[in-house]
Amino acid sequence: MSELLDPVLNFFALYAGDAAALSTAFAWSAAVIFFRQAGYSVSPLNLNIFKSCIASVLFVISLMIAGGPWIPDLSWNDWLRLAVSAVLGITLGDMLFLMSLNRLGAGLQAIVDCLYAPFVIVMAFVFLDETLPATALFGGALVVSAVLTAARLKSIESQAERRTTVVGIAYGVAAQICVAVSIILIRDLVRSESILWITSFRFVTGSLLLFPIFFARSHSRIRDVFRPGPAWRPMILGAVLGPYLATIFWLLGFRHTMAGRAGIYNQLSTIIIIVLAAIFLHEPLTRRKLVAVTLGIAGGIVVALSA
Repeated sequence: MSELLDPVLNFFALYAGDAAALSTAFAWSAAVIFFRQAGYSVSPLNLNIFKSCIASVLFVISLMIAGGPWIPDLSWNDWLRLAVSAVLGITLGDMLFLMSLNRLGAGLQAIVDCLYAPFVIVMAFVFLDETLPATALFGGALVVSAVLTAARLKSIESQAERRTTVVGIAYGVAAQICVAVSIILIRDLVRSESILWITSFRFVTGSLLLFPIFFARSHSRIRDVFRPGPAWRPMILGAVLGPYLATIFWLLGFRHTMAGRAGIYNQLSTIIIIVLAAIFLHEPLTRRKLVAVTLGIAGGIVVALSA
């Protein structure tokens, strides 16, 4: 029996990282569609609080099951960097992402998200003195051209729609900058500490910091955020698939396969989101968008291979 199972187990062990990285793309793509559906009736602030709290609870439960450390021995500088990373990545980054998603739709937002990989490499060059390969610059240029192609303002007749598109892209770019900086800030900690604990800390901290913003800006009550309603199902599914499962798959992918391979698999989420948005959200699949997707995917692959 063992002789029959060994080849199967070896196969899964060999391609576990690839499977996890590919699962990241599918899980995140589905989550984006659910967040877009919820965004029709739920504000980005309320949705961010909801999904961050759900993800925080799931990560804390996972940490309890794993029996990881609750208070690791870190310096004050490390704690400060973790807190700033949580603010940039969860509190601000996710908020800006949802604001962008509401204005651009899932398809165009997916193309803007291609900027993440070039931004990470640029931030590593600026803050960590890492080399900036020419191929990475070329890939970044392809991604930028993809965003400009997808959002060609001359094709938009309404002035209001043009403004919405510009603002949505600005929010999306700001979101990717926040997320890129948040990761670069704690790169050494990700390598030395428990990834599950760091993720749990970032989500819990980022969620807690959302509440002062909610009380200062929202006229609704906090219990309204968690009250069952029409958007209850997509909010829960998005929270479980995106911040929780996609994050776990993403970490497993980078742990068990080469970073370049994982990055390429992750970048497939752009294509998946475009297809799902056309099927479930009835977003138009124009020739210009297909060209933009091609440029974005090509740029993402070039950047991933440069890492």
